[in-house]
Amino acid sequence: MNFIEFYTSRKQHYQALHRNLNTQIFWLGWARLLTFLSFGGSIFLFFRLGYQYAWLVIAFILLILFLWLVKRHIKFFDERELKRNLIRINENELQVLQHQPSFLNDGTRFHSDESYLLDLDVFGSRSIFHLLNRAATELGEKRLANLLQNPLKNIQIIKNQQLAVAELAEQIEFRQAFLAQALRTRSNAPDYAQLLAWVESSPELYQQRFIRVARILMPALFFLGLILGIAFQNISIITFFFFLNFALPGIFAFKIKNIHAAISRNVESLGVFAELFNLINKNSFQSEILQKAYHNTKEAHRELKKLDTIARFFDQRLNAIVYILLTGAIMYDIQCVLWLEKWKLRNKDHLRKWLDAIAEMEMLNSLATFQFNHPEYIVPNLIENQPFIEAKDLAHPLIPAQECVSNDFSIGKGKRLYIVTGSNMSGKSTFLRTVGVNVLLARCGAPVCATYFECSPLEIHSSLRQSDSLQDHVSTFYAELRRLQEILQALEKDSKALVLLDEVLRGTNSDDKLYGSQELVKRLVDLGCIGLLATHDIELSKMEQDFPSELGNLCFESVIENGDLHFDYKLKSGTAKNRNATFLMQKMKIIG
Repeated sequence: MNFIEFYTSRKQHYQALHRNLNTQIFWLGWARLLTFLSFGGSIFLFFRLGYQYAWLVIAFILLILFLWLVKRHIKFFDERELKRNLIRINENELQVLQHQPSFLNDGTRFHSDESYLLDLDVFGSRSIFHLLNRAATELGEKRLANLLQNPLKNIQIIKNQQLAVAELAEQIEFRQAFLAQALRTRSNAPDYAQLLAWVESSPELYQQRFIRVARILMPALFFLGLILGIAFQNISIITFFFFLNFALPGIFAFKIKNIHAAISRNVESLGVFAELFNLINKNSFQSEILQKAYHNTKEAHRELKKLDTIARFFDQRLNAIVYILLTGAIMYDIQCVLWLEKWKLRNKDHLRKWLDAIAEMEMLNSLATFQFNHPEYIVPNLIENQPFIEAKDLAHPLIPAQECVSNDFSIGKGKRLYIVTGSNMSGKSTFLRTVGVNVLLARCGAPVCATYFECSPLEIHSSLRQSDSLQDHVSTFYAELRRLQEILQALEKDSKALVLLDEVLRGTNSDDKLYGSQELVKRLVDLGCIGLLATHDIELSKMEQDFPSELGNLCFESVIENGDLHFDYKLKSGTAKNRNATFLMQKMKIIG
């Protein structure tokens, strides 16, 4: 499939629909205006022509038509926003395929120097998270980030996730519709903590019986007073009951204000959430994870639609005229709060589960889009075994395909540790990151950048980049030692791990560095993990003689031809022999 043509075609399709909606909205606007003016004219003629009821009937019909047009207008505005989002989504896929940054969150706020997150470029601009992310809500972003920070380890759970990802990969209409809806929450981001705190708290008014009685009794007394006042032409009776209905809302004004604050902040998102669940409930899923999401949210669309309706009614209290008239007549605030709290009693144990389903679906959609966009990638096979990796045509997903050089690689079924040597810029560090990133993707249930990939579920430990900290008074060398200490402590607890080290102990003299590196390699051999250690120190590669069954040597070579330096970035057995530092210094006239 030509994905550039595919996404371009989709973008053009939604652009045409968007233009069509613009036209319909334009004419609907004029129809609304004409209908409203006609309604006003009918009322005027009713009074002007001596109370001819035909004009009143016409006015009533025009009012109904006007309200229908308003509702239709709002629906078209919502549809236009969705089409605009779909255009943006397909434009974004085109950008990502051409290695331009996505407009979606790059995950910088999840970044940490801990573990492998910095070394493998997991978060930040043009990171693994940035490449994968197709989540628009904070919930979905957190779920995807948590998966990358704490990847799955149980093989059956990983396989279940692979099945869900593969199923969604084929459902592009669902995936893009889900993202288009979720993007609508970004204009006014919901406060999930505040919403959940309100829903999961105990009702404050509904459990008080006298309030439930008063909500019926007080409006009934007002309308009785209204009838009596009209009958006896005594406005004081109407006024008395009108202002009496302000008493109870006044007593609970502070509580009502807090409840409104918890709901009002999220009112724009409740309808969107309802539509997200509608998309899930309209679909038919086969995989276990997706079926679970379907069954856990069967009531979510209907219930959140109700909550959205209540919240929008409650929001009318911000209109002073509406608030005064309706509170005096029916104790509007009390009615809305009791309506809300009745909803809360019915759903207080469900909302967190429903929101969790949205987060899960956004995370799975992210992995599914990645799989759909890369049919050349393979779904890895994870096997419960001693630590091992076996891969063919292994490459890095962040490097453009036309620039990327793939390599075959095997470790654990034989040699468990490799010393990787090579000159500067030959590809050692990139290869270490390639192995680590693909193991991470495999544990997330995502496809990997290879034509064949098997591994055991490996923990990942790395020390590829270290930096000092003036604030913490930590030098680069000490930061590296501390990281190595953390790795060894983790391996003592669980040796089923992949260790990636790049030029360790670079902050000390060469003899000290060599001795320390040799001792570190011995520790790694004893602990039973698998690992790659990239170094310029050729002496370290001689350790293969001491541990011939556990330790091997791999290298990347450079070639000088016709006065130019060339790299093929192909992994080879043995120790690197060519060096390029002196050549480059001479070419740049640093030395003679």
